[in-house]
Amino acid sequence: MRIRLLGQGASDYLLKPFSVEELRARAGNLVKVKLAEEQSRELQMMADRDRIAIDLSSQVIGRLSALSMDLASLSPLVPAAARRLGHAVSELDQVITGIRTAIFVLREHPGPAGRTGTAGASLR
Repeated sequence: MRIRLLGQGASDYLLKPFSVEELRARAGNLVKVKLAEEQSRELQMMADRDRIAIDLSSQVIGRLSALSMDLASLSPLVPAAARRLGHAVSELDQVITGIRTAIFVLREHPGPAGRTGTAGASLR
């Protein structure tokens, strides 16, 4: 039965009679394992945030900025479309600002691991 229960996911199994010291030691070990798992998840989440921030910063913002400059340079060449191009450039600049804000949130508010904020709620 003990092997079956452990195979089905039980964290531990204690046979009677048992000592209080053994119970405390086993419970302490289970708590340590749970805390280590939580810390590992938090570290992975922080690494994912860093990766996303780097990708957004290096790839997306650069490409959007180049596109914005290209569109802005077309305005003098196509006077009839200058107003629409200006609007498109303005929209792109707002998108870039939004992405920079998201990067700031990702980097400055690590959430549960750092206990300084809730990046998930802010980012959403």
